[in-house]
Amino acid sequence: MISGFFRNSLSCEGTVITLLLIVYSSSAFSQFKGQIDISKAPLLKGHYEEEYAFDKPTDSSQWLKESKGMHVSFGSEDKLYFQDGGSQSSIDNLLGRNWLERRERLNVQIVVWSPDTLRQVYFKLNDLKGPGGSTLAANNITLSVVHYVLSNFPYGGAPVDCSPTPYKDVFLMPDRFETVDPKTTRFDVNGKTVRPVWFQLNIPEGQMPGVYTGTIDVYSVNHKATLDVKVNVQSNVLPKPHDWKFRLDLWQNPWVVASHYDLKPWSDEHKVLLRKHLKLYADAGW
Repeated sequence: MISGFFRNSLSCEGTVITLLLIVYSSSAFSQFKGQIDISKAPLLKGHYEEEYAFDKPTDSSQWLKESKGMHVSFGSEDKLYFQDGGSQSSIDNLLGRNWLERRERLNVQIVVWSPDTLRQVYFKLNDLKGPGGSTLAANNITLSVVHYVLSNFPYGGAPVDCSPTPYKDVFLMPDRFETVDPKTTRFDVNGKTVRPVWFQLNIPEGQMPGVYTGTIDVYSVNHKATLDVKVNVQSNVLPKPHDWKFRLDLWQNPWVVASHYDLKPWSDEHKVLLRKHLKLYADAGW
């Protein structure tokens, strides 16, 4: 696993984007979030596995206090949202950071939760309106749904090294990101669960400076919620990624892409897909 915090996006298998970054501290095994009974874990067959959904709320009573229906809010960019996480009512409904340089990228989480099952959840992205009739187009926004994977090492676990895991159980971790197409992507949110979605806003180099406001609409079969977005675009222009003065160390497995799409490793088709995913690394300054 990788150590750190959730920040920018990087490529993994298929159309999957991964943002798993972990910070470790020592605590009792029983206190780890997402812990499940290893007897319930299926035998892993390969690199790509479908999402597992057998996490249980750590405190079911807190869901009794939650009003019915769909709840949506902006979350923290520095927090992991576990599937069994319980009510997220304390999350602020405002976009926390509201100023950006041109060519900068804003990443923040949107969190969807409900005590009832939500069917066919989808997003409608809208242009942001700015000074003098200028527009920050919705096509500068990318959404990535966070899916949960099995891990044999927990968030907050120790020791931090490559030795065999000392843990007897397995853990359901928010790890795999899949890019959302607002026109076609639909997903369900099971009752008493949380679904994080990463929101990424790119500010074009030529964007007119000023304050831009708009909304993101979130729908399910029977519900609608609206998030307010407000960003202040500065006149400064961030250097291009290859000119950034820092070291970024990311891991990437090209064979996963070939396996996911059933392609011969290093074939022409495989290399075409790798170019798409490696561009995400380049855009992050790697």
